Amino acid sequence: MEQEDITRIKELLDSYAEKHAPEHLRHFTDEISNLTQTIHPIMLCRVVSQFDERHSRSVSKPYKGEKVDDRTVRSVNVWNYKMRDIGDEWVTDKCERSVAGSHHLEDCVNCQGKGRLICPTCHGQTKVTCGCNHGRTKCSNCGGTGEVSCSHCDKGHVKCTSCGGTGKTSETCSHCNGRGSVTKSRMVEESYNQPVFGDSSKTEVRYRQVKKYYEERCPVCNGKRTTNTGQCRKCGGKGYKECTYCGGSGKQTCSTCEGKGNVVCRVCGGTGLKVCSTCYGESPKGTVACKDCAGSGKLLHYLSISQSFFYEDEEQVVCNDDFINTKVAHLPWEEEAEKEDLLGVVADVLGGNIYQDDADVNEVLNRMAEKQAQHVNPNKRILRQGAWVTCYYAKEVFYQYEGKDYSCIILGDHLYMDASPVTDYIENVAEECERDIDSQSSAAALMDIEEAMQLETGDQEKLQILWYKAKDSLEKKVKLGENLFFWLSLLVLTPLVYKFYAAVNPVIGYASIVKDPSWRGHDLLPLTQAVIFVILYGFVAIVIRMVSKYDSTYGSRDINYVLAGMRRMALAAAGVLAAMLLLNYLGLSWLTTWIAVIIRYLVKAIL
Repeated sequence: MEQEDITRIKELLDSYAEKHAPEHLRHFTDEISNLTQTIHPIMLCRVVSQFDERHSRSVSKPYKGEKVDDRTVRSVNVWNYKMRDIGDEWVTDKCERSVAGSHHLEDCVNCQGKGRLICPTCHGQTKVTCGCNHGRTKCSNCGGTGEVSCSHCDKGHVKCTSCGGTGKTSETCSHCNGRGSVTKSRMVEESYNQPVFGDSSKTEVRYRQVKKYYEERCPVCNGKRTTNTGQCRKCGGKGYKECTYCGGSGKQTCSTCEGKGNVVCRVCGGTGLKVCSTCYGESPKGTVACKDCAGSGKLLHYLSISQSFFYEDEEQVVCNDDFINTKVAHLPWEEEAEKEDLLGVVADVLGGNIYQDDADVNEVLNRMAEKQAQHVNPNKRILRQGAWVTCYYAKEVFYQYEGKDYSCIILGDHLYMDASPVTDYIENVAEECERDIDSQSSAAALMDIEEAMQLETGDQEKLQILWYKAKDSLEKKVKLGENLFFWLSLLVLTPLVYKFYAAVNPVIGYASIVKDPSWRGHDLLPLTQAVIFVILYGFVAIVIRMVSKYDSTYGSRDINYVLAGMRRMALAAAGVLAAMLLLNYLGLSWLTTWIAVIIRYLVKAIL
């Protein structure tokens, strides 16, 4: 192998290592040995056949008065008739042409040359049965009942005009004379200014009684201006009278149908027959135009030739089966590999020796050409055939690294590797990390997994599973530290909180609140403070456990995650104690006092 090829291969391997390998494997090509390559030619063979397919048929259509010459052609050879020429193009298309001289007229068989047929709906009678009931239809005004609601009353009742519908008679209120209000007066004190006797420039305030008049709602008629005197005589106290138009029934005879409930049908005029809608307006009546000849009675017959262009395109690869199927079948070798066009020929029909330089390629081309030629029949022929052969060069490289054999595929400037020192390193990292996680060394394993995942090679799915496994293990260690510190601090701090509040808040000062000297003998106040501390501390601990997450800043030792959990809970305990001291300093400890008082009375009531 030439030095230029060796240099090029190492450059591609170094480029791969630069993207995917860790730092200590970035230049592993300096240590490889036994570098060799094998060039595999991949021959892509292609055969294309352009077909021309023709068919003749007899066509008939309604005659519309166009000029028709004498018939000179009764049959046609589709291949002797000039049709469309596509030149050297490979196309798929269709067209159809009529044959000149084949046009002739014949009487329409359906109507026997008359152009008209008896109407299939009325059978020549020009009228059909109407959809009404013997010339009558339901009255739309009364809905067929013969009666309509009376327009002069409401369900047979008319409002009494004498009492206005109240059922009682009324007269003008005698107390207010129909005004609805009465005039009243009252004495009010009013101030006024009067000049001082002997000094007209000065005035003095004096008071006097003045009568003021005002209007007040009449207490008898309550402002209605009339008073009820008794039952209305005209309606008997009902407030309504019987309608004189309908006799109290609330119904009147329908004026449209005169109480019959039906009227004469407007469509047929009462005859029960209506004009046929199929042949109406046609002449002569009772007939319709023949659809086959459009009423002309004649059909125009002629020959037509349809032409279809299409091509068959077939490709086949000639190469070492093991190499193409197992190593490059999944790679884009057609787009990336170096290629060379070895054959490109177009002829009316391809001969037997299409490509003489390679017997296998020639056999494949002949087989594809013969297969496409089998489609030829009297109505289908091949216009031309084309054959092309393109050779793609794929390089298979073999090398050794630290005594182990590796291989890769090179397509042009692209390198594809299934196994390499980098992938072996990733697999070893995965196995070591799995052992570390099982041996409670999840922190170090997690850092190695994250470094391996950044390389974007190897079994990334397995690394992802191990990453979640290590992360869950470390989060459990953080929660272990939180739980450990919580219960230890709860056992230690709760008695200290009790003793502290028993010292700084003596219960003797609160004996006057409950007016019970025996209160001095109780210690519910500091006990309540201790209970409040336990409740607050427990609530904060639950919140911390809910928001606890993995943090990579804790280092590569698992014990650091346990200590981190203990630190979080220590800060929570300190915060709760500081909050309670602040409330006590601000003078809000009286809330605790009253809580203690309530607890005392509850205990006393139970006992």
